[in-house]
Amino acid sequence: MNVRKIVIILLLIASTGIVFGRVGAHDFIDYDDPVYVIENEHVLDGLGIDDIAWAFTTGRASNWHPLTWLSHCLEVELFGPDPGAMHIVNVVLHMLGAVILFLALEKMTGAIWISALVAGLFALHPTRVESVAWISERKDVLSGVFWMLTIWAYTAYVRRGKAWRYVLMASCFALGLLAKPMLVTLPCVLLLLDWWPLNRWAGRKQESSTEPDQNGQRRHSNRRLVLEKVPLLAMSFICCLLTLRAQQGAMASVDEFSGAARLGNAAISFVRYLGLMFSPNELAVLYPYPRMTDGRVWSGGQILGAVVLLLLVTALVFRLRTSHRFLIVGWLWFLGTLVPVIGVVQVGVQSMADRYTYLPLIGGFIMLAWTVRDASRVRAWLKFLLQMMSIAILVLCGIGTWKQVGYWKDSETLFLRTLDVTTDNWMIHNNLGVSYGKSENHRGAAFHFTRVMEIRPDDELAQRNLIYSVQRMREQGETELADLYSAIARALELAREEPGNPDWLFNLGIYFARLDEPERAIANFKEALKENPRDIEAHLRIGAVHQKSGDPTDALEWYRRALRIDSESLSALNTIAWVLATHPRDDVRDGSESIRLAERARIMTENLNPLILLILAAAYAESTRFDDAKTMAQKALDLARQHENTTLVERAQRALASFEAHEPLRDAVPIWN
Repeated sequence: MNVRKIVIILLLIASTGIVFGRVGAHDFIDYDDPVYVIENEHVLDGLGIDDIAWAFTTGRASNWHPLTWLSHCLEVELFGPDPGAMHIVNVVLHMLGAVILFLALEKMTGAIWISALVAGLFALHPTRVESVAWISERKDVLSGVFWMLTIWAYTAYVRRGKAWRYVLMASCFALGLLAKPMLVTLPCVLLLLDWWPLNRWAGRKQESSTEPDQNGQRRHSNRRLVLEKVPLLAMSFICCLLTLRAQQGAMASVDEFSGAARLGNAAISFVRYLGLMFSPNELAVLYPYPRMTDGRVWSGGQILGAVVLLLLVTALVFRLRTSHRFLIVGWLWFLGTLVPVIGVVQVGVQSMADRYTYLPLIGGFIMLAWTVRDASRVRAWLKFLLQMMSIAILVLCGIGTWKQVGYWKDSETLFLRTLDVTTDNWMIHNNLGVSYGKSENHRGAAFHFTRVMEIRPDDELAQRNLIYSVQRMREQGETELADLYSAIARALELAREEPGNPDWLFNLGIYFARLDEPERAIANFKEALKENPRDIEAHLRIGAVHQKSGDPTDALEWYRRALRIDSESLSALNTIAWVLATHPRDDVRDGSESIRLAERARIMTENLNPLILLILAAAYAESTRFDDAKTMAQKALDLARQHENTTLVERAQRALASFEAHEPLRDAVPIWN
């Protein structure tokens, strides 16, 4: 091995260690890690004869991957159930995979620096983080090592043609299947590599050649190349059967995800995965299916756009299949290796996953890297520019990966980040609620369980979890908050039983407003308005939430909508007049309009409502009519005392004191809050 290869290998190891190294201080994640390690008695027992038998027969976690189970058992045997050690093993396996990928590509193509670029992208791309920083994804990095070893051994077999080398290659492939069934597409990838860069295809009508070409490579008939893969395809077929058997319980029903929805999501996901290669931002541990109001998953336009884009790229690489053979190989590698996880056979609730790109994006990286090589041959200055850009891209990938690794330090950090970058993610809300419950943060748990029930009204588990959290809050003395969450749970239950009932939706809006959750409050008020568009109280409540959130412009708009529905609504008149008279912002207040509205309300109530008189007093004060303000405030005070309204008496007394000092009132919340 020459010095350049050694330097590249050391750089791959060092850079991977730098960007992923801090996972050694990370904890388990409350998502699959309990099933794989924390609550798995076989793994916690270490490596024994019974555990080996279990690994090959279990369908736990809806997967059949005995080698992955055995790797966890061996770790516990050596290091104990230490998350730091398990994370470091993942990093080491990822390093090893990157190094072998570099060696295999260099062996096939002789392009040392371009092979290094592909390996560097594979090692440092942010989409790798989920596979490396998640203990439960040991299957990714472990199977990845055997994927690379299979390609490396296959190249050696092709070059020298020894039977034992074929057996070695097939053995690596078998071990890879035992680590993760996603490797079932590898025989097809080997056929692609026969086309480029191994250059073994002789054509449909040509027989195998006995003489090597100028590159020392013998060509073979298509039939010979396919027959060569039959033993590997047979292993893939058996692995598929075992995997389907293990995943029976986790497959989504047609009722939950229709065939059309799955096909549409598959097309969209291909494009989204391609987008992640170029812009790996806002990565999440789970991407939920979007909720469409008409029951569909994606719109017809989105699906059509995705299909057209895929067809255009496919047509382009096919047109260039002889002049730029690496393009069709990389593209079909990308598409083909995604097929087992694209969601046509839906397992789980995710619409896509970063971990599924672990091997497929290598095809995309090959397309990019060899395109850079061809472009760099045009001009010397362009070659230098592309080299600098390639280095810059690797550095940016490393920075992005280092940042993304930080989100995986514990469950709370990861789940909160996921909720920041996704919408309606009920599974993560549920997982975060469970994590909060374990740490005795039952208030936080209740918040997220109610969110699950909003997204999935029929989720009985979330309802039970919410009830448990409420009980625990009562035990901790948080009775008022527990009562509020109990009311929310009841309202959600009734909303499920009577979908579209505006009363329950309205109540939910009130409850969420009390919890200082403005978005959820407004959403429920608006749903109530869909059923009863002329509900003045809902309009006023939405305005109040906007006002409390510091948005008086939107608040006034909703208040005025209520007044347009009923020009004699005292609630609307009072609320608008109060805001225009007392709001702290100069651009919001309007004393003249406030007086006009308050006077209307006073006449309608015949000077008998102390609250209206107090609002009119505030309007006078805003217009610097302090004598009138004092007179009206005194009348409001007298009436409040007659009605024995102690709260209003206190407010009138404070207002009167302000007016006597020639100071107007300033208040940012509605008068009735």
